[in-house]
Amino acid sequence: MSSCLFCASFFSASMWTGGTLGTGLSYDDFFYAVLLGNLILGVYTAFLGYIGAKTCLSTHLLARYLFGTKGSYLPSLLLGGTQVGWFGVGVAMFALPVQKPYLVKQVLSLI
Repeated sequence: MSSCLFCASFFSASMWTGGTLGTGLSYDDFFYAVLLGNLILGVYTAFLGYIGAKTCLSTHLLARYLFGTKGSYLPSLLLGGTQVGWFGVGVAMFALPVQKPYLVKQVLSLI
């Protein structure tokens, strides 16, 4: 499981951010920033996983239970928008370097 999670963390946007952060901080500050960020993310996702396991509900159903039918549209829209952005940036960060050596004409660029 840990090897699967380790390989999934090699995403070009996070590598770019880590490289930028790493050049601006000392080694100790960079280490503490990464440690703190991972700790915050780990606590947050563990909390969400615990709630989901105890209630046997998905994120969408939990939002509907908490905010009502109309109120659950906002969390669903935010989750959907972040997923579209995540995959859109990931595809663009893969396609742009691949485009250059193959001399493919760039038709549309939003980044």
